[in-house]
Amino acid sequence: MKAPSLVRQHTVWLVAAFLAMELLALALFVGLAMRPLAQRAADDLAGLMVLSAQTWAELPPTTRPAFEVALSEQHSLRVTPEAMPEGVDEWHPPFFYLLEAALERRLGHAHHLVRAPGDGGEPWYWAQVSTGTQPLKVGLPAERINSQPLLAVGVALLLGLAVAVALGWVVGAPGAHACGAAVASGSPHRRG
Repeated sequence: MKAPSLVRQHTVWLVAAFLAMELLALALFVGLAMRPLAQRAADDLAGLMVLSAQTWAELPPTTRPAFEVALSEQHSLRVTPEAMPEGVDEWHPPFFYLLEAALERRLGHAHHLVRAPGDGGEPWYWAQVSTGTQPLKVGLPAERINSQPLLAVGVALLLGLAVAVALGWVVGAPGAHACGAAVASGSPHRRG
């Protein structure tokens, strides 16, 4: 079995170095940019959900329907006094775990979001918010949070792999040509 050439070894090391740099950059971007932004967005949404429930509870019953319509149109949220179904600890998209943590900080107790079908069959996530007078159910459609960070990370890794391989070959190509020229110049067929 023939040992890999020096040029091939260097190309593999270059690809590995480019991949390591890509993974480091991706980890820094996720840790220093994406996660803090998502946590802030989840905290803002949790605040809006709690404030909406408190506002709904303080409104006279005659004005609640108008508030519900405005809340639905402007923020895609619903508030209802209906009973909350039992929560099941199931898998949610990553943002909803951040929302659960933000609701826990605001409400003072752990609470799992409950996934249930909406009026049109689309999935909704519901949280129970205590307002002092009665517990209210506040929900938002799953499509409101339509981000797919795992898909984005996967695509970034695949594109990074392609770029790393391409750069490895581009940077390694002059070495391969030099190696080929050196072998050719030392060939016995060249001697005259």
